Amino acid sequence: MRGKKVLRQLKKSLDCESPETVLSELGAWIKGQEENGLTLPEPVKASIGILSGFPAFLDGVEASYAQNEKMVELANRSLEISSRELSEVNSHLESLNLQIQTMLNSLGQGFVLFGQDGVCLPTYSKACEEILQCVPAGLPVAQVLKIPEAEVADFQGWLGLFFSEVIDFDDLAALGPSTFAHSGGRYIELAFKPVRNASGAIVLVVLVATDKTEQRLAQLQAEEKHQFAEMIVKLSTERNRFFSFVKSMREFIKTLKSFDSAVGDLKAAARVLHTIKGGAASFSLVTIKEMAHEFESELTRTELSQLTQKIHECGRSLEAELDKQLGLRQAILGSNFEKAGQVKEIPVQDLYGFLDSIKHTRDSELIAKRFLESLVAVSASQILSQFNSVIQEVATRMRKRAKLEILGGETRIMYQPYEEMFASWIHLFTNAMAHGIEAPEERKSAGKPEEGSIRISVECLEAEMRRVLRFEIRDDGRGIDPDRIREKLRLMGKVEEAHVPDEELIQHVFDDGLSTSEKVSDIAGRGVGLSALKEEVERLGGTVRAYSELGKGAHFVIDVPFIWTAESRIPQETASAGLAA
Repeated sequence: MRGKKVLRQLKKSLDCESPETVLSELGAWIKGQEENGLTLPEPVKASIGILSGFPAFLDGVEASYAQNEKMVELANRSLEISSRELSEVNSHLESLNLQIQTMLNSLGQGFVLFGQDGVCLPTYSKACEEILQCVPAGLPVAQVLKIPEAEVADFQGWLGLFFSEVIDFDDLAALGPSTFAHSGGRYIELAFKPVRNASGAIVLVVLVATDKTEQRLAQLQAEEKHQFAEMIVKLSTERNRFFSFVKSMREFIKTLKSFDSAVGDLKAAARVLHTIKGGAASFSLVTIKEMAHEFESELTRTELSQLTQKIHECGRSLEAELDKQLGLRQAILGSNFEKAGQVKEIPVQDLYGFLDSIKHTRDSELIAKRFLESLVAVSASQILSQFNSVIQEVATRMRKRAKLEILGGETRIMYQPYEEMFASWIHLFTNAMAHGIEAPEERKSAGKPEEGSIRISVECLEAEMRRVLRFEIRDDGRGIDPDRIREKLRLMGKVEEAHVPDEELIQHVFDDGLSTSEKVSDIAGRGVGLSALKEEVERLGGTVRAYSELGKGAHFVIDVPFIWTAESRIPQETASAGLAA
């Protein structure tokens, strides 16, 4: 039986109901006519073969239809399978994306992808909304990270270097922002990771923002405990130096609270703050150090009309914080710490020795002399060795190494007259560590020991019928670069002063506001530390001079009158006489 499709096609083409029967009968009739002797034209004779082969032709057509139907059926089935598989794959991918998104969100970190144009892609973790305080999709990375407008161009240039790969990715990432300024005070750390294609080229960068507030607080608490422990040790071993710091700070605060910008010296106020900062840092008084550092910065930004008020505010704030810090340390220092003043441990045999030395004399001058020699005077090493803690603290912060050596430490001196001068020396040692002593790897490359050296020598000299106490402080660091001082002087408009021999030129390190440092830190860089030292030395009637050899170190010589009195007040004749430069 013929297929319905073939029959329908024949009916349509031949316009009859039974085309197959009609064609068969037509073929049989023509053949019968030929058998009856009728002469047929050649075209008619040829049609007999065509008509007789027509059933076979229809069989072939039907077979072709059947084959095509099977192919169509197979194609439909393939399409159905492909569609189903595609749907399954899409569903699987959606599931994987959901799992990845869930995993990213569960980590509690902010993840953002961005390309070479510096714009964030739509994919990001939910934590970004809290950690980075925005929905980053479609925003420039600079906007997400709150980069200041003045720095956006540089930031964009930095981002572009990621994709050019002219610099190692990790090295370049280290140059970028490491924290995010969260308005809620959270401590957010930033990291950047590359996404590479099959050929290894960077195509995307992942910004990872992590809330490390808890870890940061724990770290700060640990540091605070460590600093507190260090502070206890220092207060126990350097009680007198701490007393000197507190005493000096009280005087400095009075100066700040009574400052008048109409007649006052702003540079003197800056020196006061710098000395407070240095002393506070050496005793782990972090809050006072940071307050003094911030006030130093504010002085440069405050309008002249508001300067007096700002400095008075500074004095009041520092005074309140000092009282607070002393209160916290009362259990260690005692409630009568400031009234008690300097304390000295005297061996019992020294007391008996003093008694023996005076029991046979009534000469008051001799008794006073022996009293000062035996019970009041201290060895220079007892005073100077305390600066080692300053050196080691700065060395630790700057990842450097240095040792302190004292020569002539047995020299006995009166501490009280030199108290303010020694307090200002903290600038000398912080500068030596910050600017002079190199990092271990730099020293090694220069053929020096990895550990730097700072040496103090002390001696009494006779000079023009006067006794002089000489201190020489040497380090084996970089030395003072005269060319940098020349450049600084030119920038300060002191062109004529820059045209002097190197030996005279480097004396400008004692100038207010001159620093060879490229940036200001809470350690050094404002150019007021050595100025404060010089002021204290000259107040005693002394002199200070700097020497240097590039690559070998700096050398400071301080000459002050030898004062043999237990009073903290400087004898007027000593201060007025002074020393020859």
